[in-house]
Amino acid sequence: MSLDECDKIFTRVREARSLSEACHALERLFDLYSLLNIELLSKDVYWRARNTEKDPWPCIKNMLYPPPENAELGRLNDKNVPCLYAATRIETALQEINAKEGDLIQLVGLKVKPEAGIRVAVIGEFFHVYKKGYLRLIGVDPGGTIGRLLNSKSPREGMRILYVDAFLSGLLAEANADENEYIHSRSIASMIYREPETDGIMFPSVRDELGMNLALRPIAVNSKMRTVCCIHVKVTRVREFGFIEYDVISEVENILSDDSFSWATPRSSIRRYFNLTKEESETGVRDSNIL
Repeated sequence: MSLDECDKIFTRVREARSLSEACHALERLFDLYSLLNIELLSKDVYWRARNTEKDPWPCIKNMLYPPPENAELGRLNDKNVPCLYAATRIETALQEINAKEGDLIQLVGLKVKPEAGIRVAVIGEFFHVYKKGYLRLIGVDPGGTIGRLLNSKSPREGMRILYVDAFLSGLLAEANADENEYIHSRSIASMIYREPETDGIMFPSVRDELGMNLALRPIAVNSKMRTVCCIHVKVTRVREFGFIEYDVISEVENILSDDSFSWATPRSSIRRYFNLTKEESETGVRDSNIL
C-alpha cells in the first residue's frame, strides 16, 4: 500500500459518520500495521481521579470502572461497556477531570499484581521513537527494539508504518472527539481488541501534553490489578504547565473485607501505601509523583 492509498483511507476514516463505517475503513490499515504491544509489570503506580462531595467515595468499587448500566460513551469505550481510565501521574489524572481550585477529589493508586503482567497496545510510539529516539512510556527504546524492527522493513514499508502510526495517534488525541461520539477513537479500540489477549490501551493524554493514559478492560482490572493507595484531596492551586497543588484531607490505610475504605489522618510527608508485597514494603514504592 502506498502513502497515497493511505491518504485515501485516512479521508474515509475522518469522514465516517458511524462506528461501523470507521471500523470498515480502518480494517485494511490494521491488516498491514504492526501493532506495538507492551507488558506492564508491577513496579509502577497508575492513578484514577474522581470528584467528590464533602465526603469521599466509601468503597473501592466506586473508584474503578462504572457498572455497565452507568457506563457512558468514552474515548475508548462504547455506552454500557465499562472501562477503567487511569494515568501514569497524579497531575495527569487531575488534568483529565479538569480539576479546579477548591475541588474535592479522590485519587486511587493501582499497581499490577506480582507476576500478573498486563498486555497493552500502544499507539503513536513508532512515530515517537522515530522522531525522539525513546518510548514515552518507559523512556527508552529497550535494546533498540523498535528501531531494529523499523530498519528490518523496506524503506517503503517502514515509512508506511510510521505514517499510519502518526495518523492513529492523532485520532486518539482529538481534542473535540466527544462532538462526534468518539467514533474515531472507539473504532481504533475495536480494531485493537480484535486480539482477545489485549488487556488495554496506552495513549497520550489530551489535556496533559506530556502525560500518558491507560484504558483497561474490567476483566483485567479484576484479575490483574490491586489497589495500593487512596487519598482525598482539596485542590489549592492550578498553575501553568500542568502544575496542580493540593492538600491531602485524609488517606486510606487499608481496604476492609467488605471492600470499604478504612480512612486515617494523613501522614505529614510520606504517602501511605498498603496491599504491598514484602519486597515493596521493605524497599518502598516507586512513586514518580513524589519529588
